Amino acid sequence: MISSLVIHIANDPEIAKRVIGQINENKRLQHGPPIGNRLPLVLDANSTSQAQSDIEWLRNLPGVEHVDVAFVQVEDCDSRDSQKNKQSNAAEAK
Repeated sequence: MISSLVIHIANDPEIAKRVIGQINENKRLQHGPPIGNRLPLVLDANSTSQAQSDIEWLRNLPGVEHVDVAFVQVEDCDSRDSQKNKQSNAAEAK
């Protein structure tokens, strides 16, 4: 499950530095360069519950004022594999 997020950080360079340091410790999160007091993030979680937990963790970080969820991609491994098998079978039938 991939999620695109934007967090709004308090307008204080020391707080921003601390928040980014904490985010860097979470291996499921990657961030882009800050844009003003906003920080774009990508969250790569193994499950919906893990993603929700990480988003809640972000919301509770001191200095984070708001978390926007911009996009969520949910991949169902079983249906993806099933689709690949159908395509493979169709190709073999030709």
